[in-house]
Amino acid sequence: RSSNNHSNLLSNGATTNNNNISRAEITPPPRRRNQKRVHPLEEENGNLREQVRVLQARLDSALQHIDGITATVESKDREMLHIRIERDKLKEEIGRLREKIAELEVQKVNLTYNDLRPSGALDGFVKQFTFFPDFECNDAFLDLINYTDGCLPGEGICENMVRYRAVTTQQRREYQDGTAPPISTNEPSDSTTPANNDAGTGLESIIAEADEEDATTPAKRRGRKRKIHWKTEWLVYCFYARCNISMKRISALFGIGSTLVHDIVYAWANVLCITLEKFFPTPTRSQMLRAYPKSVLKKFGHANIFMLLDATEIVAEVASMKTVNAILYSAYKHNSTMKWLAGCCPIGSMWPKSIGTGHGGSISDPIATAVSGILTWIPFGMAVEVDKGFLIENDCALLGIISIRPMKMMNGQQQQSKEDAALTQKVGKTRIVIEQCNGQMKQSTDFFNSKIQIKQIGLADRIFHSSFLLQNFKLPFIQERGDDAPKTNRPCTAEIRWYGATDDGLIDVRPYVELWGLEREIEHWHELRNLEANKNLSDTTISEQVLQEDWPSKLKLLHEEKIQSDSS
Repeated sequence: RSSNNHSNLLSNGATTNNNNISRAEITPPPRRRNQKRVHPLEEENGNLREQVRVLQARLDSALQHIDGITATVESKDREMLHIRIERDKLKEEIGRLREKIAELEVQKVNLTYNDLRPSGALDGFVKQFTFFPDFECNDAFLDLINYTDGCLPGEGICENMVRYRAVTTQQRREYQDGTAPPISTNEPSDSTTPANNDAGTGLESIIAEADEEDATTPAKRRGRKRKIHWKTEWLVYCFYARCNISMKRISALFGIGSTLVHDIVYAWANVLCITLEKFFPTPTRSQMLRAYPKSVLKKFGHANIFMLLDATEIVAEVASMKTVNAILYSAYKHNSTMKWLAGCCPIGSMWPKSIGTGHGGSISDPIATAVSGILTWIPFGMAVEVDKGFLIENDCALLGIISIRPMKMMNGQQQQSKEDAALTQKVGKTRIVIEQCNGQMKQSTDFFNSKIQIKQIGLADRIFHSSFLLQNFKLPFIQERGDDAPKTNRPCTAEIRWYGATDDGLIDVRPYVELWGLEREIEHWHELRNLEANKNLSDTTISEQVLQEDWPSKLKLLHEEKIQSDSS
């Protein structure tokens, strides 16, 4: 009974506290299994095996790394072997090159004039290193100025050129001042000289005077033999003036001293100016009229334009002296410059009297024109074509010549008149010729691409003159040439102007006296034309007779006398 009561109580208590006691609290815990005990040696053996596994992995990684290093070393060894083979080959090549250099040093191989010849070192670059397009033209020019055909071998002008340092300062001053004895005293006048005989005169007198001097001069004065050939000296001058290479570099290229390069450059600059003056004298009216551009006739209606005049400025070194810097400073260029006046005929030919002397950039165009005296060489009654800045009408009036200049716009003027605009267009189109001449001279003379040094102003003036005169060997500037006109085998400017050649776009205006003649010349031409004795003569022949009488010189004297009488 007591047990039953106890169970009832339990059941009642479970029922009573069902909300407070969970099944998990009354469920007995599971029985634990009996764990097998591990021997300490076995546990240590397991640890050792794990360490062996880790060490084996490290060993395998190290062995793989060693294999990679071994392969790299073997590759480097092969590369070193190739490098050693290449080194040995290079040593052999260097040895052969040193032997070749030694041979060349013994032979002293330097640039010479022969390198311009076909298959020479400068073959194909004649135009870049000289003033001429090919070797044949360059060689013909040298024979021309040396007067090779008119003298004995070895007696040419350039072959016996005096070194610049051998000329005394007094002789240079006399030459600059014009007090030195003239080279030639029998030069014929332009008015009585035929067209094909008045250019290139005076060289015979140069040779004759040189022969007389040699006959009375001891042989010792001729000095020792020159180090380089005279044609190689011309190439030295071209390297300096044409290519603008410094004297030190030229001395290294030609194997000569810089002092000798200095003498060669200065001597050739002077000789070119003196010699080219003989080939290109001031053209006569007959020479000017026999090849006159049609484009100028169409625009102006006459053939009286004798010269196209312009000024060109080249940057110079800034002088340290304030007075010199004030003379050289150009307000137009805003820099120190040298200014030259240069004139040409309507097709681009130039002569010594059409090129002025260099002045500082501060000088104005009218003052430079008055100082140079260029206008005095224009025949009476002829015209000069200039730019707007050349206010030279008064100077031209005193000389009896015509100034063709575009009119400047007045203060407050907004538009030019119809006549002024037409004149500006005419002058602008025809003045292209002188601008082209200036541009070509600078392009063919790289000496003027750099600043002119103060100590080389005199040399720059000589190079400027000779470079401009060398432009006569180029093709003329002729506008409105026909489309079918030949483009090859054309005559150069000098051949047209002084030696009677012609080209497409040019016309001989001598038969048309109304286009070029003065009033007195036109009257005299018709008088000669009406004579019975001149019945069979052509108009060109009659014009030549009128031109030979040189009416401009006669009228110029009357003009000067009238001016003097009016001023008194």
